[in-house]
Amino acid sequence: MVPVPDNPFAALTLIVAPAVLTNATSILTFVTSNRYIVLLDRWRTVAGDIDELPDSDERRMRVSHVDRLERRAQMLLRALRGLFLTIGMFAISALTALIGASLSANKIADIAAIPTVALATGTVGVLSLIYALSQLGLEATLSATHVRDEAHLLKVRGSHPHGSV
Repeated sequence: MVPVPDNPFAALTLIVAPAVLTNATSILTFVTSNRYIVLLDRWRTVAGDIDELPDSDERRMRVSHVDRLERRAQMLLRALRGLFLTIGMFAISALTALIGASLSANKIADIAAIPTVALATGTVGVLSLIYALSQLGLEATLSATHVRDEAHLLKVRGSHPHGSV
């Protein structure tokens, strides 16, 4: 049997940590979802009239951008899946800690396995968060490359008298 700590805030700390992480991850999920929506809108804009363009540097650049946007979309979807798993694991960890604290305080049952479950689900949540953040980092890097290429295209366009490449 796990002893009940004298400090009532010890159990609260075990519950609050995953709850705060759940909230922070939820905000990150919202922001990532918005990034995905903006990316889809950009994809429609870039891909919309590619077929109407003559074979040119601009057409090749747009085809390259569509491919890059598709890769970015896949990265954002993987990040969202990881973030959804993270939220679920942190929520389960918080709930498990709450149940364990309640059972322990009321001496209702032997709770030896409950801290292990809370720790395991919290660990899966952290690992999933690390995965999601790595996907977001890769997507941000690809996004920066995309912006750099578009800026280059605009500069090249601006140096031609009719604005075409």
